[in-house]
Amino acid sequence: MNQKEIYNDLLNTITTQKLIFLISGNSISDCIDLSNNITKQGYDNIGLDFRVPGLKETLKKYKRKGLKNFGVFNICTKKDARIAINSGARFIFTPHIEKGIIRRCRKEKLFNSAGALTPYEINLCNELICDSVSIYPSKLFGGLEWFGFLKRTYPSTRFIPTDSFDSGLILEYLRLEPFAVADIIDLKQNGNFDETLKNLEKLRSEQISSVHHSL
Repeated sequence: MNQKEIYNDLLNTITTQKLIFLISGNSISDCIDLSNNITKQGYDNIGLDFRVPGLKETLKKYKRKGLKNFGVFNICTKKDARIAINSGARFIFTPHIEKGIIRRCRKEKLFNSAGALTPYEINLCNELICDSVSIYPSKLFGGLEWFGFLKRTYPSTRFIPTDSFDSGLILEYLRLEPFAVADIIDLKQNGNFDETLKNLEKLRSEQISSVHHSL
């Protein structure tokens, strides 16, 4: 697929699945192993931490095969963004607003989500025509109540609450109808790989049950 097709495919999967998983850890191989298990649960939108050793080489390996499987988060500078894009990032999350990154992503037709918390920052994101606004850290700053306020105030903005959530809280955010929810999974803090997989299975089961109940 060309870049425009990748962009449109990503928008489609985000709209359908409503979930993005952002994985961090000490080892790129552990991150890839977890991503493979997440994919088996039916989720396709996965980002890897820019700070994980070996990330760039891994992305380039996929790119040489004609694949762009992973997004990248914790992109903090224009240089970081250039490296991630050239390495084959599928999308980019930044923890703050960086005009140069947003403009580069628009030029490259690469989906981007800029970190923001306040009405001023969200308005700036909208002026810069960000693809989406990552409310980060959503759980620590205002939680569901603050996100509900932002959603009512800026109904046309594509919001993505971003933080480390449990499955129940993810469902609570989904009920507020964001563009998507981005769950950060940090293997450095939660080294119990099996427990992480059990939480994913539980989330998948609860999400399916919630959809059926709404119908």
